[in-house]
Amino acid sequence: MKKIYAIIAAAMLITVPALSASAQTDAASGASMEQRDGKNAANVKPAETLSLKQVIKKYKNVKKVDYLKVDGFLLTVAKAGMKADDEMPAEAVDALKCIHIISLDDSSSELRHSFRTDMAAALSGSEMILEAQDEEDKIGIYVGKMDGQYFEDFIIYESDDCDLIIMQGKFPLSALQRMVNENKDWYDT
Repeated sequence: MKKIYAIIAAAMLITVPALSASAQTDAASGASMEQRDGKNAANVKPAETLSLKQVIKKYKNVKKVDYLKVDGFLLTVAKAGMKADDEMPAEAVDALKCIHIISLDDSSSELRHSFRTDMAAALSGSEMILEAQDEEDKIGIYVGKMDGQYFEDFIIYESDDCDLIIMQGKFPLSALQRMVNENKDWYDT
């Protein structure tokens, strides 16, 4: 888990701080970055079955929920960093359209329970391809809808801490297989 978070975080740390101010003010660039702490959002009410998009919409503005969306110009720069690091196959990086990151680290236990319930339902349409555990965290890695030689969305979910990363796009299965083969050392038990 930490390796994947580190890959994404490194790309974001390198690119986002330098560009966020100008990208947010320059709508013509096609960039958008949303980061919210939900100070003015209403409390979340538990419980209908939601899709991943609906989970994002439901929680992104909630107080004590950290949300980050990277697309447009910022994603282009992040993708360049990902390619330079060579941690993800280039064809997977090219297929990446948007990254959503949600964290409920500072949220109440009730909110976290609601989020876990919604995520369990939302992930029922996804296929778990890997479950890994390090000293403290257990992470599930999922893919969305399979379509021939492609799959939609690469989903990284750590349910104990309620951390979610959704990498949206239509990714080639060959890229997934390459990532699994190249990173066996961090998930083999």
